[in-house]
Amino acid sequence: MYLPRLRIMREQMNLTQAKVAALLGIDQRVYSTYETGKRDIPLRHLLALANYYHVTLDYLMGRGEESDYAAAVKQTYCYPRLRDLREDYDLTQEAVGRLLGTTQQQYYKYEKGIQEIPAHHLMTLADYYHVSVDYLLGRDTK
Repeated sequence: MYLPRLRIMREQMNLTQAKVAALLGIDQRVYSTYETGKRDIPLRHLLALANYYHVTLDYLMGRGEESDYAAAVKQTYCYPRLRDLREDYDLTQEAVGRLLGTTQQQYYKYEKGIQEIPAHHLMTLADYYHVSVDYLLGRDTK
């Protein structure tokens, strides 16, 4: 069964097929057959990916309407400028993750408001982008 959101979610997370395959403990060529619909993905792999991407199984299988997983998971924290600044500096989430000494997946959670970003990471980003912490948090316009 072809599930286009397998590829969409992987690309939103800036992951390669090889990285997702390693997460699932399978070969990249096998994962590729899941993405293209040439082979049905086992339920255990769907569950693992839904947990990893923080989406429902329904969404991953094309039955939900949310365009990103922040809508599927309660958004607790709000960092309105993280994505804008990252894109203004032409950086990937992976690059910002490295700057912070964390993973791309962890940074994605910060950017989407899924997880609280530690204060020391906010300071690092404010210094890097030459802005105030208040600006990062949307509390100031400069």
